[in-house]
Amino acid sequence: MISFPQAITLANPEIYVASQIGVMRNVASHQRKLPRTNRSAEFNNDHQWETDINGALAEIAVAKCFGVYWNPSVNVGKAADVGKVQVRSNTRKNGHLIIRQRDNDDEIFMLVICQNPVFHIAGWIMASDAKIPKFYRPENQYGVEAWWVDQESLNTNPLPEGAI
Repeated sequence: MISFPQAITLANPEIYVASQIGVMRNVASHQRKLPRTNRSAEFNNDHQWETDINGALAEIAVAKCFGVYWNPSVNVGKAADVGKVQVRSNTRKNGHLIIRQRDNDDEIFMLVICQNPVFHIAGWIMASDAKIPKFYRPENQYGVEAWWVDQESLNTNPLPEGAI
């Protein structure tokens, strides 16, 4: 049983593969004209590019932590990222796990702080536990409404049985 936080170091080939998948996801989303997930429409694509690459890196770090296969997929929609877990990334050491309205209340979300080549798995939370007034931030010039869960509020216990 793995508890958190955990620090995972990715090897160069893992970084290379995950980065390429992040690029492919970004291009595919752009081709399909999907909305940006993390910024308002007036921002350019640079931040989304970084988010897609770091998201893939975070997923491979979680898979490596648990010793499971990482599916380097593109265009899978809302499918879980690793096992039954949704992985979210942030590059700030004190970064938050961001939950959006469209996120399924019954899913587990895990935060990974990306500091390449080391990825810090901070913890996890059920989306329903995150969607409370304490974490809520309304829409503003930087993005849509969301729940910003601080790292201290994340669960550091092992994941529920069958999550990975």
